[in-house]
Amino acid sequence: MTGVSDERVHELAGEAVGRLAPGLMVRIASTELTSEPPRPGLTLAVEGQISIAVSPAVTTDIIGCAVSYAMTARPTTGDQVVDEDGETLWGAKVVVHGQWSVTDVADLTDDHMRAFAVKVGVMALHPYARAQIQTVVASSGWPPYSMDVIQAPEVLFAGEDGLIDLDGVTMLKTAIG
Repeated sequence: MTGVSDERVHELAGEAVGRLAPGLMVRIASTELTSEPPRPGLTLAVEGQISIAVSPAVTTDIIGCAVSYAMTARPTTGDQVVDEDGETLWGAKVVVHGQWSVTDVADLTDDHMRAFAVKVGVMALHPYARAQIQTVVASSGWPPYSMDVIQAPEVLFAGEDGLIDLDGVTMLKTAIG
């Protein structure tokens, strides 16, 4: 499925949300930091990538979602990165897993799972990734970096036509745990 309207994604996610049981389990699955020694007074430009994967609920009664963040800081002069392919001052990678219990999962499709990951998974797990990245960057001696708060995660997956590409969400064959 490619190019789905925001309304349809909202509808699909809502059908999955309607089957959630109480409780959410969250864990930091992995954290990786590479860092040069801090240099006071240096201005940084931070770029990031977010990817998400969702595991099937049909066999486990669990919707599992993994959100991966890769953030890179490079030196800048004003608003211009000094060298796009040059020195990386620090790089942080974090993977956060979340698990939601679900009831009556028999008719939830892969598109339901992907829509749930886009609309709910990213919003629920983003604060944990944000806190983890801020902590590891500060622990390395650099000023703490705070990622922006996500207001509308579906924008991350929208094409130029405004449609959301649910195929951008990886469907896993095994449960996320």
